[in-house]
Amino acid sequence: MTIIIDQATRQSILSFTFDFRSTTAGVALIVLLVAVLTLRELIRVHGGPRMTERLDQLNVAAYPLMLAFTAIIVVRVVSLI
Repeated sequence: MTIIIDQATRQSILSFTFDFRSTTAGVALIVLLVAVLTLRELIRVHGGPRMTERLDQLNVAAYPLMLAFTAIIVVRVVSLI
């Protein structure tokens, strides 16, 4: 059973082109990044006694997403050149 799943997974991954995979990952990353940044702004505007703790928790997710976003943009620009 695992061999069949492994082969099916490998075949489905290889059937898509690099552009399709990078575009899909890029769009998913952008949506997630916008959601996290929106949550950060809502928490910042709302305020409250635990605001800094909540913002720090969201920073743990926001900074790696921003780095991944930058990497995707760099890869796309380099592929255009």
